[in-house]
Amino acid sequence: MSKYLNVSSPSVTKMVKKLDENHYLIYEKYRGLRLTADGITIANNIQEKHSLFAEYLKMIGSKTKWLT
Repeated sequence: MSKYLNVSSPSVTKMVKKLDENHYLIYEKYRGLRLTADGITIANNIQEKHSLFAEYLKMIGSKTKWLT
Protein backbone atom coordinates (compact mmCIF):
# COMPACT_ATOMS: atom_id res chain seq x y z
CA MET A 1 0.00 0.00 0.00
CA SER A 2 2.85 2.39 0.81
CA LYS A 3 4.38 1.98 -2.66
CA TYR A 4 1.01 2.58 -4.35
CA LEU A 5 0.42 5.74 -2.28
CA ASN A 6 4.08 6.80 -2.48
CA VAL A 7 4.36 7.19 1.30
CA SER A 8 6.40 5.42 3.97
CA SER A 9 5.28 2.12 5.49
CA PRO A 10 5.14 3.63 9.01
CA SER A 11 2.78 6.33 7.70
CA VAL A 12 0.43 3.70 6.31
CA THR A 13 0.55 1.68 9.53
CA LYS A 14 -0.17 4.78 11.63
CA MET A 15 -3.18 5.75 9.51
CA VAL A 16 -4.54 2.20 9.34
CA LYS A 17 -4.38 1.97 13.14
CA LYS A 18 -6.14 5.34 13.44
CA LEU A 19 -8.90 4.25 11.04
CA ASP A 20 -9.25 1.04 13.04
CA GLU A 21 -9.55 2.99 16.31
CA ASN A 22 -12.26 5.15 14.73
CA HIS A 23 -14.14 2.02 13.56
CA TYR A 24 -13.83 2.76 9.84
CA LEU A 25 -11.99 -0.50 9.21
CA ILE A 26 -10.99 -3.69 10.91
CA TYR A 27 -7.24 -4.27 10.93
CA GLU A 28 -5.68 -7.62 11.75
CA LYS A 29 -1.89 -7.57 11.76
CA TYR A 30 -0.46 -9.82 9.03
CA ARG A 31 -3.97 -10.70 7.84
CA GLY A 32 -5.09 -7.47 6.21
CA LEU A 33 -7.95 -5.07 6.66
CA ARG A 34 -11.56 -4.58 5.65
CA LEU A 35 -13.89 -1.62 5.77
CA THR A 36 -16.71 -1.51 8.29
CA ALA A 37 -20.19 -0.27 7.35
CA ASP A 38 -19.17 3.23 8.51
CA GLY A 39 -15.97 2.98 6.48
CA ILE A 40 -17.90 1.99 3.37
CA THR A 41 -20.27 4.93 3.85
CA ILE A 42 -17.35 7.36 4.16
CA ALA A 43 -15.55 5.82 1.16
CA ASN A 44 -18.67 6.10 -1.00
CA ASN A 45 -19.12 9.72 0.07
CA ILE A 46 -15.50 10.55 -0.84
CA GLN A 47 -15.84 8.77 -4.19
CA GLU A 48 -19.02 10.69 -5.02
CA LYS A 49 -17.43 14.04 -4.14
CA HIS A 50 -14.34 13.16 -6.19
CA SER A 51 -16.50 12.26 -9.19
CA LEU A 52 -18.49 15.50 -8.91
CA PHE A 53 -15.30 17.56 -8.68
CA ALA A 54 -13.75 15.74 -11.64
CA GLU A 55 -16.90 16.36 -13.68
CA TYR A 56 -16.78 20.04 -12.76
CA LEU A 57 -13.16 20.28 -13.88
CA LYS A 58 -14.08 18.64 -17.19
CA MET A 59 -16.95 21.11 -17.65
CA ILE A 60 -14.63 24.10 -17.25
CA GLY A 61 -12.15 22.60 -19.70
CA SER A 62 -9.42 21.23 -17.47
CA LYS A 63 -7.06 18.87 -19.27
CA THR A 64 -5.69 17.23 -16.11
CA LYS A 65 -4.36 13.71 -16.75
CA TRP A 66 -6.20 12.01 -13.86
CA LEU A 67 -9.60 13.07 -15.20
CA THR A 68 -9.51 10.52 -18.03
